[in-house]
Amino acid sequence: MKSNPCPKPVDEPAPPAQIRLLLGALVGLALVLRVAFLGDREVFRDEAASWITASYSFADLIARVAHEAYPPLYPELLRLWMTVFGDGLASLRFMSVLAGLVVVVVGWRWAHEACGWKVGLIALALLALSPLAIGESKNVRMYALETAFAVTSWWLAWRLVAGLGRGRSAIIEALGLGLAVSGELWTTAYGIPTAGLQLVAVTIASRSGGSGRSNLALVAIAAGVVSFLPWVPNVLSAATESAGFWTPRPDIGAPLDTYSRWITDGFGTLTMVVGRVAVAGAIAGLLVAGSATVGPPASGDRHYRLFALLSLAVVPVVWLGSQVYPAYDTRYFGVVLPALAGGIGVVVVRASGAMAARIRDTWLALSLALLLVVALATVSAWRTGNDVAPATDVATALAGEMRPGDVVIAVDARSYFALAYLAERSSNPIRLPGPVLCWNSGTEPDYFGTALVPASAVVYASSGLRAQLPELSPSGRIWLVKLADVMAADVGFAPLQDGSVRQLSELMLHPDAKPGQIRELVLSP
Repeated sequence: MKSNPCPKPVDEPAPPAQIRLLLGALVGLALVLRVAFLGDREVFRDEAASWITASYSFADLIARVAHEAYPPLYPELLRLWMTVFGDGLASLRFMSVLAGLVVVVVGWRWAHEACGWKVGLIALALLALSPLAIGESKNVRMYALETAFAVTSWWLAWRLVAGLGRGRSAIIEALGLGLAVSGELWTTAYGIPTAGLQLVAVTIASRSGGSGRSNLALVAIAAGVVSFLPWVPNVLSAATESAGFWTPRPDIGAPLDTYSRWITDGFGTLTMVVGRVAVAGAIAGLLVAGSATVGPPASGDRHYRLFALLSLAVVPVVWLGSQVYPAYDTRYFGVVLPALAGGIGVVVVRASGAMAARIRDTWLALSLALLLVVALATVSAWRTGNDVAPATDVATALAGEMRPGDVVIAVDARSYFALAYLAERSSNPIRLPGPVLCWNSGTEPDYFGTALVPASAVVYASSGLRAQLPELSPSGRIWLVKLADVMAADVGFAPLQDGSVRQLSELMLHPDAKPGQIRELVLSP
């Protein structure tokens, strides 16, 4: 049976002391890159939506996310996190930092145990420096947590099938596997195809020479799936309420682009080429490298190719499904990175046998240097937030212009999220003299997250505007806000079109980012 794609000998010696120091340095670098400038970047609307969701009580949170595309585990954990560590931006983002660090360490252990310390070292460098992995580890969203659960479940399932655990250790690993599978399912709906592929991997491996602990892995995965069954009706309901996510139907090149982005994130033509070459090499290495398995299952390398390739298969599986129900987004596919990193490590270590050491070391150093430059560029780009609307500048401008008796109406829910966070957070809020409300025209064609907005903050198009604004004084003004896009008549804000406006002025903000717009609106008596 050919199931060993790795160059690891059965009795490979432990890495030298200097290599162990390098491993520790890479983990430290991974942490530094993910923590750097953590609180500097402008809040993004999706991050603010996470904060709003986590601010509800348990019962209200469940009721709100029941209408969303996401299960409730991440906002529930974030709610507990906020209780202990507060809701400052750096604090909220640090939960994702920890999840991202789990991905780095677990992904490294998987490659190290399956293929030896040389492959593991290369995989660790790629995991630590992946630009997209760094970026997703700095956001108040569920992406890093989903990846952490998924990678951990793949690793533990492989360990059980390979027979690395013994006695009580195998039981503990099976319990961990069940919890990780449950976690990946309760974090995002992308856990569904991942769990299905994990069942396929363990089933195939158990029928082709897997250890006696394969049954433990099957039971653990099944238990994780069963734990998610109560939420399945909500997933189906959310899926039938729309024709797809807010993402378009992916084209034929989307899978390759998705894989390569997890290596280089497409910073210019050079890194796109490097990323695609690296992905092609990784997949080729996992497909064709290897020989018949040698040694007992405890050698740790059995079935690695099967598990690594099936962890990559989540991309084409979701791609195929998205041709019918568009739900394809690169940010959800972090689980592919450890397998890509391991595959690249396999290719490099195998090729090094046919290369002069100096050539090999020079090539590897140049490749890692390029990846480090791209990673640092990612951190810099993330910090400046050129693609993020200037919510802080808008809120600051409002704080200087508003008077008691005024109200703010965000003309869409996405603009509301960031403004509400800045004005209502417990950690250093921007004090506004009046409330922040959210306009709901009832005609939004796409997903805006309106279901997450508190009912008390929603202003509906179907009712009289003044009747819905008890906070508005007779001489008060309404401040209309639109973030990221220029406000136009087609936002569906009826008072702009029905002749009831007595005065209207506007302020545009362009601080090296997407535009934010404020309009001052005074209704006729």
